[in-house]
Formats: sequence, C-alpha cells, structure tokens
Amino acid sequence: MSKIYYLCPDFERPSGGTRELYWHVWQLRQQGLEAWILHQKKGFRLTWHNIDVPIISFADSPVLNPTDVLVLPEVMSPALKQLSKAAVRVNKVILAMNWHPNYWQLAPGDNWTNYEVQAVLTPSVLIADYVRWQMNLPVTTVTSYVDPKQYFYDGRLKQPIIAYITQKTPDAATLQGILDAKPGCFRQFRWQAIADMNEADYAHQLRQASVYLASSFLAGANISVLEAMASGCLVVGYHGVGGREFMVGEGDRQNCILVENGNLPAFGLALEQVLRNWHNDPKQYDQVVQNAIATARAYQNQTQQAECLATFYRSLLHPESPSDSAEDVLGTVTKHVQPQQTNVQDNMALAIADQREQNGKAVSASTENAPRVNVLETVISGGETNIEVTVANHGVNNPTSKALIASDSDSPIEKTSDKPPVTVTQSRRTQIEYTQAEYTQEKALESSNTPQKTSQSSSSRSGRGFGKVTQPRKGTKGKSKGKKAAVESISTLVQKASQLRQEGYLEESQALYKQAFEIDRTIPELWFNYGNLLQQLGQPLDAEDAFRQATSIRPEFFQAHLNLANLLRDRHQIEDAITHYRHVIQLEPRFSLAYHNLGQILMEQHRSPEAVEVFMIWAQADPKNPVPLNGLGIILQCQGRYHDAVRVFEKALTLDPERSDSLNNLGTLLRMLHRPHDALPYLRQAIAQGSISDTTLTNLIHTLLNLGQVGEALSHIEQILEQYPNTASGPLMQGLAQTQLAQNGAAIASFQRAWELEQKVAAISNALLTLLYRDDVSEADVVAECQQWVKRLPQPEKIYDEWRGDRSPDRRLKIGYLSADLRSHPVSFFLEPILSYHDHDQVEVYCYDAGGIEDDVTEWLKGDSDHWRACASWTDKALAQQIHEDGIDILVDLSGHTVGNRAGTILYKPAPIQILYIGYPGSTGLTQMDYIIANDFVIPPGDESLYTEKILRVEDSFWCYQPHPTAPEPNSLPALDNGYITFGSFNRTPKLSESTIRLWSQILEAMPTARLKLKALSLGDEQVCDHFRQQFSQHKIDVGRIMFEGPTMPVEQFFQAYHTIDIALDPIPYNGGTTTCEALWMGVPVVTMQGQRFCSRMGHSLLHSVGLGDLSAATESEYVDIAIALASDLERLQTIRQTLRDTMDASPLCDGALTTQQLEDAYRRAWQQFCQSPS
Repeated sequence: MSKIYYLCPDFERPSGGTRELYWHVWQLRQQGLEAWILHQKKGFRLTWHNIDVPIISFADSPVLNPTDVLVLPEVMSPALKQLSKAAVRVNKVILAMNWHPNYWQLAPGDNWTNYEVQAVLTPSVLIADYVRWQMNLPVTTVTSYVDPKQYFYDGRLKQPIIAYITQKTPDAATLQGILDAKPGCFRQFRWQAIADMNEADYAHQLRQASVYLASSFLAGANISVLEAMASGCLVVGYHGVGGREFMVGEGDRQNCILVENGNLPAFGLALEQVLRNWHNDPKQYDQVVQNAIATARAYQNQTQQAECLATFYRSLLHPESPSDSAEDVLGTVTKHVQPQQTNVQDNMALAIADQREQNGKAVSASTENAPRVNVLETVISGGETNIEVTVANHGVNNPTSKALIASDSDSPIEKTSDKPPVTVTQSRRTQIEYTQAEYTQEKALESSNTPQKTSQSSSSRSGRGFGKVTQPRKGTKGKSKGKKAAVESISTLVQKASQLRQEGYLEESQALYKQAFEIDRTIPELWFNYGNLLQQLGQPLDAEDAFRQATSIRPEFFQAHLNLANLLRDRHQIEDAITHYRHVIQLEPRFSLAYHNLGQILMEQHRSPEAVEVFMIWAQADPKNPVPLNGLGIILQCQGRYHDAVRVFEKALTLDPERSDSLNNLGTLLRMLHRPHDALPYLRQAIAQGSISDTTLTNLIHTLLNLGQVGEALSHIEQILEQYPNTASGPLMQGLAQTQLAQNGAAIASFQRAWELEQKVAAISNALLTLLYRDDVSEADVVAECQQWVKRLPQPEKIYDEWRGDRSPDRRLKIGYLSADLRSHPVSFFLEPILSYHDHDQVEVYCYDAGGIEDDVTEWLKGDSDHWRACASWTDKALAQQIHEDGIDILVDLSGHTVGNRAGTILYKPAPIQILYIGYPGSTGLTQMDYIIANDFVIPPGDESLYTEKILRVEDSFWCYQPHPTAPEPNSLPALDNGYITFGSFNRTPKLSESTIRLWSQILEAMPTARLKLKALSLGDEQVCDHFRQQFSQHKIDVGRIMFEGPTMPVEQFFQAYHTIDIALDPIPYNGGTTTCEALWMGVPVVTMQGQRFCSRMGHSLLHSVGLGDLSAATESEYVDIAIALASDLERLQTIRQTLRDTMDASPLCDGALTTQQLEDAYRRAWQQFCQSPS
C-alpha cells in the first residue's frame, strides 16, 4: 500500500499549523490509509496536544516509493528546490494554511509546478482561489475541524477575561498596555496572553474568557477564531485571510466585532467600546456570541473532513481508477515517473537542510547529526573567534535568573538577588545599512539590471562596502545610450536622496526614491536603502516589502536578509526572522552579527538547545574569536551545564587573556558556583581592563559581599550609584551591604528604590527577608509591609485548579520537596534525616533541585529520593507544569523568600496542598501557600493571625538536627582557666540589631570582667568591625572587651571556636537556628528571648527540646538576669558542657525517626482535610 508522509517542522512550540498536520494523519489512518508524520530528528514528537499518530524520522531511513505522497506545509515549500536537486521522485502535495507569499519564499515568477507539485490542499476557499491564480494547480478545500470535546461553551466558567494569542503580531499586547493605563471600567477585565500552552490549557483559557482578540491580520485559516467562537467568546478584531469566510461583522448573522485588517486605532476604539458596553450590560452581546457558536458548529463535523481527505488522497494514489469525484478533487496529475525507490536518509537530508533553518535546527545535516558533546569538545579544544556582541543572560528557569549570595555556614537563611546580566560586550541589536558607518551610503548602481552577487571588494570584510555610483562594467558597450542615461539619472536621484536623508529631510528623500523606481525597479540596493529610509519614517510594513523586494531580486543579498530579519524580530514575527538570520549565515558563514542576533532571539524564545548549536557553529566557523565562546558559555550556564560553561569561558580567555567580557563572565559564574575566592581575581582584572560598566561593577560588588569584604564593596557601590543612578543594581547592592551592617530599615529603603527603578523579583525577595531582621517596627507593621511587597510579585497567567489523582484519604501520597539548597547547606542538613526515615510505603518522594549546584550531599539526598528533578534552568511556569504533571499531592517548599526561591512556581498552585517548611522562619504572605509547619513553641495558639498560612502543628521538634561528623568533642569550661566568662555569638551580622546590642551591653555592664566574642563572615572586614565597635561604644562599653573574628575553614576549625566561649547569646528579633543547634552540640548553653514572630521564637523551641527551657526569657530584663545568673553558676555551666551533647542526642531534636513520623502524620491530616473539602 502506498504511504502518505506529512513533513512536519521540528518546532516544539504550539502552532495551529503543526497540529493540523498531526490531525490529518490521524484522520487518514481512521479511514484505513497508511499515513505518517515525518520529522527530521529521531525521537522528536509534538507533546503539547494529545493526537497520537505514528512518527518516522530521517534517521529511520524511510524509503519513499514513487507512488507514495509527500505532503509539505506551505512554510516548508522552499525544501521543494532541494528535493528537486536531490531527484527525489514522489507525489508532492502542498498543504497551504496561508496565502501570503512571505510564507512561500518563491522568487517572482517561480511556481510550485516547477518542482513537480501535483496538487494543493487548503482549509480556505480564499487561499484556494489565490493558489489557483498564482500556481495554476488543482486545489482541494478541506475545511478545518474544531474539536467539540475541547472547544465548547459553558456559561458557568465565563469570567471577565480578555484572551489573545501572542504569536505573529504585538497588536493585542499594545492594546492591553493602552487600556490598562486608562481609568474606569477596563480594570475589571483581566488580560490573558496565550503562549506556549498545551492544547488542554489553551482550550480551558478560551472556555473561561469572555472576549477573544483576533489580532493577526496575516492569519491564514484563522482556526483560533473558530475555536474561540466555539468556546463562547465574543471575538473582536481582524479577519486575516481565511476569517473572511466565516466572520460576519453586521446584520442578523453578526458573530463578531469586525475591524478593518491591520487598522490598529480602529481595533483599539472598537475594543474600548465593547468593554464599556459590556460593563453597562453584559448581555448586550449574547446574540452575537450565540451566532458565533452556531458558526463554529459547522466546523465540528469530523466525519465530513475525514471523508474529504480520504477521497483526495485515494484519487491521487489511484488516478487510473474510476471515480466520479476524482477530476473535481485533483484535476490532472501532471507527471508520472518510472518505479524507483528513494532512500530518504541519503537523498532527503540535503532537501531538508534549508527548512531546518526555518525550524530553528542545525544549519546542515552533518551538524544536526554530530554528537553534541563532541562538538563542544571540538569548540573547547580547537576553536577560536571576531566581532563584539552581547548575548543577554536569560536564565531558562526565568529570564531573571536568581543569583546566589553566600552566607555564613551558621545560618540556613540567605538573601536573594537577580543575577546581574552576564555580558559578551555590546548591548545592541545591530541593524546594518549602507552607510559610512558600515559600508558606505549607497551600492554602486550598475548599468546591467541583472542581479549580481556582492563581490569581496564590496563586502563588509573590506571595510569599503558599496561606494559611490560607478560607471557601467565591461561588457555593456552594446547597451543603448538611453539605458546609460537612465542609470546616470538614477545615480543622481539616489545621491540627492541620500544627502536629504542625512540632513533629516526624510519625506523629500522618499519622493526622490519613488522617482528612481519609476525609471528602474530592478536594482536590489535601491530597494535596500529605501527600506532603511522607510524604517526611519516609522513605516515598518512598507520597509518589510522593500527588503523583500531586494532579496527577491538578489537572493544572495545577505545584508538585506539581515535587516529584514531585524525588522521582523522587532515586529515579533519570530519564525520568519529566524529564517532570514539563517539565510545570512548560509550566505556569509563568518558574518558574526547574524550569529549573534539569531542566538539572542533563540534564547529569548527559550530555545536554548538551538542557540547552543548556533554558537557552536559560529565558533567553528571563526575559531580565533572568543566572542562565540562567550555566547556559548552563557547559554550553557543558563541550561545548568555549569562545568561545561566554565571550560568554555576558560577557552575564551586562552584566546584573549585580557578580554574584559570573558573575565567578567567567568568570574560571575564562579561566584554563582560558591567559589568567590576564585571569582574575585577575574572580576578585578575585568575592571582593570577598563570594563567599568554597571554590570561588571555589580558582579564585583556581589563577589566582595560573598567574601564579607563589605568595606571595599561599599566604595564600589558609591561609584555605581554616582555613575549609574538610574539602574537598580546600585540600590540593590547597597541594600545587601546595609544588611551586613544590620542597617535593616535603610536596606529596605534601598530595595524600595531598586524596585522603583526596575520591577524585578530580587528587590521583593530581599525586602521580605530583611523584614524579619527589623526590630524597629511592630508585628502588625511587619505583616502589613509583607503583604505590600508580596502584591508586587508577578502573577501567573493561570492557576491550576484541577489536580490528577484520586482523593482516597489513606492512599500513598506523592510528596514533593522544592529547594535551591539541595547541597552542602543547612537546609539539607535538616532535610537529610527526614528523607532517610520516610516510610516509602506511605509516601513517594520527589525532590525538585532548583539550585543546580551538586556535591556529595546532593548525592546522599538523591539516594533517599524516589524521583529527582534537576530544574534550576526551568522557568517557574515549566516547573509548575512538571510538578502538576507529576501528580504531586503535597508540595513542600524549603525556601520561602531566600536565595533561589521559587515563589513564582508556588503562585501557580501546581499541587493541591502547598506547605512551607524549614528554610524560611516566617509567613510567606502567599495565599497559595496553604500551611506552615510549626509546633506550639514557635507559633503559640492565638498567634495565627500573623500568618497567611494555616498552622500545621507537630508535637515535638519540627526540626531534626543532624550533627556534623567532624565536630570535635566539647572541651572543659573556658572560664575555669580564663578566670572570666566569655559570652559569644556566631550569628550573621544582619541579626546584630540595635536591640541586640543594647541587651548585650547591659550584660557586659553588669559583669565588668566578662568578654564577648562575635564571629561571622563579615567580621573579617575591619570596617564592619569598626561599625559595631561604635554601636557598643554608644552604650559605654569598652570595645577592648569585644573580640571580632571572621570565618574559619575547614568546618572542624569553625567548631573549635566554641571551645573559647562559655555562654552563647541569641540575637533578637531574629534568633539563631543552625547556629543555636551547633552551640548546643558543642556543650555551650544559649540564652534566648521569645518574641512574637516565628524567627523570634526558634531559640525558645530549641531550648525546650533539650531541656533548657529555663534559659528562654519572656522580657529583656529577664534575658539579662538569666545571662548573669548562668554566668555566675560555673558549676552548672561545667555540668551542662559535659552532659549537653548526650542530652541533645537523645532528645526529639536529633530523633529523625520521631520527627519524620510526626511530619508524615501532619501531611496525612492535611491530605484528609483536603479530601473532605468540596472538589
């Protein structure tokens, strides 16, 4: 039996066209025909819809017989040329979903019949008419199908939502921006941009939306409008191409609010009027919507479409068999060939090479099939490179990837910041022109009208470009004098037009170009420069036509392809832009600007694997240039391939050791990998090379703060605030430095300033965490301010409200742990015993690693997990989707608002129950967070109003401390040898609030011989020490009694520092967590004071766990009294020191089995309550 192969682009993003290909194959197989989807890459399959059809790829070496059919969508029709060259003999059919020649890329006068296309399928009568007129081919119309199981009207679901698809044009987004800024009734509507959704979610959005914007005037079949109509949306907008057939804008059959194609002002006014009318009377458009539903119903006849498709292909496959409808379906088959088999693997790889470029794949078949790691090794070991560009640092986990800010090992809490952009060098998207800056003002106008390929002497490589108008070339002596006069006339007009344009007389320049076109319209450079002028005039559509004219006349005119690609990119016609960037690369393999722009646009589209291929090819094409290596390293970094990225950046530096962008990139990545000591020399050298930008300064400041070198960081912060006052980096870094000085109120003001300059999550997360340190505001003020900051978080376009899995109250539960700290980090030290003691008959454990930095601890955690998801490079949306698809019953967040947090994922509500645990000692303020784990000591009954979460209580310790294996044994009491008491605190400096220093000063004043030892990361900086000395001096304390000490490594030396203190003092209002556990394990008692916040009662809970509840004070005076009384009782201190480790080891605080059992019981209670709630 003959087979039908539908050639489908390897394009992962949702597209109505690719779905239609799959649907045709499914329909044909239901009719008993052998139909297949043909992809380029082995294993590739579209997964955003649920159409299950057989897939075959070129790697499978399919054999095409002459009686088989190869179906190409019109966007892949350029592959016809290569098929013809490769002598692939097969029946060829085009599926035309649009009429616009932009999609076909045929030269004027070229025709599909030239490539043995025998017939055309289309869903639109209008497209059919155009194809018959241009191509002179038989065309069969098979209407689109709208699935009634997915696209249907349910009035109960409707909300005041305006939905639109973001592809092709930005018109709807433009209208949103305009109407959002207007006061009044528009605020009641929520805008829903539909992009990158699976079909089920897309259909769900349409069922919820009340208004749908048809915002693409280039739309072909416009099936999305039919789907919106079937879903009961009021459609407002353009008819595009195919929409003319079914969109009715007036009369009794009106089914939409129709706007003139491409008339954006009219679109805006019509939508504004609709929303005002809707606000006054929502039922005003009921009849229009009912007419729309009736219109769509005519496209929901699956059987009719299937029979029509089957008839078409049976007539094509068996033209000799009698059929009443054969002539109507096909017309005359143009050519028969002798039986001959064609190996697709061998002969079609070339044929599809051009089309791979359109689909964002490899430039050649050989590159496509090359093992990725071998290509990378080749780039690292042998490549070199030559033009300065910038690749934006788009974290695939989100375009504003989180940066990691190192903290002392004594605290589980860290700060969060946006990762400063990692640059390659220039931050522009370059548009080339024939100007003095790039080439010269105009291309030589030649006497011959025949397009000629640009010579090397006139290319960008020479630096001369296209100079003044030249005399006719040799071989034209026979041309008429009139022809020569015409050329000279055009030359004069062009020179005058160029001069007027340079002087700013754009309309006058345009008039002269039009005169030149009246003489000759076949000069590609004339169209090229005219296109540049039209862009200056703000006429992008006309400019696009001009650039297309230039490329049509001279297909190898790579500069025109580049400017056209840039224009299309800026108009959000992404796929078309990618196609033309790839044309530039194919024509000029060493033209760096095209690689740069293509790589950047692919990253912006979250298509990093394709971007990696682009930069690899660039690096191989230009092996002595470090620029593509820098771009490649950034993309690998965004993918979470950190070690590969380090190697690539190091390779770039071997090519040019003094290149500032390479130094900056490597230094920044090393800092993110918690290697600030390694990072600092590279960043200092980048500054020394003259790369003093806000980005490089920010990276250097960040690294200095990671190392606790606050003083030097402050000097650079002053520099960035002075030189770059309008960037958020300065106040953001200032806020981080101020927290190290415990100037927490001032820090929040800095974060507020950063937010005002750039609305980024980093300012929000840092402000929320810093709120916990503040001692100068009431509890009610903290709650209120938290709510204000949380409201600024970006809201997801949808929230999951349906979850898979049954609601059996006693079934095995899927528990997901979400954290960026699944490595050597305090959070993991508390989590590890929980994972190891989980009852896997009761729970199935998923871990979502949002940090991406792995070490030995990571491997231990993996061993205790049933499933591990490395998701550091994923967007919040993608991560939420994975959690939802995993069917997680309870998602346990271990980050809150600390570094690497995924509050953006939590907002999607991907799991039916979401719980905060361990990593953040306070309320998140997120309404999507259902519970916070606590006992009665940290959240006593009656304090529930301070939390947006419900309290999920455990009886004993909610923490399980796992001692460090290298911690030494406790020593004897230091005071016995010293003759005086040494108080101490190894907490981070942000906790050293004014209240804390006042309390400790009262203790020191009451005990004149006592001393105080403070140890923290930032206390290795003398400027920080001077700051705190001044704080104590204000309370009349001799600063000579206070010892400041910076960090010590390795960790066993850190623990030995406890051998030097007798009593640990807990700061307020933010107590120690890990630090308190470490002190107790070393036999050092801790004096604490219980406040009202979670973070103010951690010490109270920990002390009760080990039987030292009497050391927890209720007031400041009691705190001082307890510390003095304990210091005066050396015998008790010595007893505590000798026995506390054993006591702690036997307590609930170190009982992993007990803690895990109580935690699982809490999970089960939460689940059972959910099961009892309405579904």
